[in-house]
Amino acid sequence: MKINNPIQFPVLVNGVRRTAFMDEQIGKGPQSILHIYFSDGFEDYFYFPENGGMYGSKPDVQTYEASLSNDGRILTIINPNRFYHIFQENIEDVMTNIWILEKESVPGMISYAVYFNNAYRFEVMKVKDKWVTFTKSLFNKEIDPLLSKRVRETLDLILG
Repeated sequence: MKINNPIQFPVLVNGVRRTAFMDEQIGKGPQSILHIYFSDGFEDYFYFPENGGMYGSKPDVQTYEASLSNDGRILTIINPNRFYHIFQENIEDVMTNIWILEKESVPGMISYAVYFNNAYRFEVMKVKDKWVTFTKSLFNKEIDPLLSKRVRETLDLILG
């Protein structure tokens, strides 16, 4: 599937800040192949097998694979036709991409799932004009209250 407005997000390539753009996804879900290009001109198709890892096809692709290592799995599940937003937050002294993806958690009710470092963390949902924060994760049960607050404030600013 070609993506009309490429999904763009910050990456570090050999310690240099760049922007990555995903403009095509072949297949769905965890075994997708993604076409990703970078602001320095490099581009490749990256494969994300179910058993983990990520593989590009060109020589000298390793630094680009490394730059995608915390976001690749998230890219395989994003729906570019639904709301999504990326911002950066300092997590354990590392600037980390925080992904907010719109979902329909309960039929007819929109929630916003928060992902970072290739993992689902928690969701927020507006119920009667108040944000409710919860998680369905069996592995990441702790919700960072400051990050949750930042996500809610970001959504209030963007969505109104």
